[in-house]
Amino acid sequence: MLHPKSQKNKGWTLVELSVVVTLIAIFASYVIPGFQRTFEISRVDLAAAHLETIWAAQRIYWLKNKQFCSNLQVLSKEGLVGKEIQEASFQTCRSCPFVYRVESADEVGFTVIANRTGSDRWRGELMINQEGQLRGIIEDLHSNYTISPSKTL
Repeated sequence: MLHPKSQKNKGWTLVELSVVVTLIAIFASYVIPGFQRTFEISRVDLAAAHLETIWAAQRIYWLKNKQFCSNLQVLSKEGLVGKEIQEASFQTCRSCPFVYRVESADEVGFTVIANRTGSDRWRGELMINQEGQLRGIIEDLHSNYTISPSKTL
């Protein structure tokens, strides 16, 4: 017959569980902002790639028409940009992290802008011109962290 004093307690005490939960919460508070930044860097990289696609489409459009296009829908109808860029060119696109628009276009140059939308945490814009200069800043409103593209075509 076993006596209660000789049995080993199986399980965790409330204090041990509290310590483990606290340590997990502290670890998560350090890791989650890094993941959020990494996801935002990916969104900025995708927006930069879309701007480069628009840049190439504008160059092809200029070869055909001797002027740059002032409307992304026209570039889409010509088959020069994909559906994703066309959908993100409408200001009402709520699921798009960036909205694209042609700021200016004529026979000598153009500027296309990608505005960061759909976030209460991130804001800013990226732009590309006829020379392929990609610039702009996306900033985190909750910290001093900024993301800027470093490519020039």
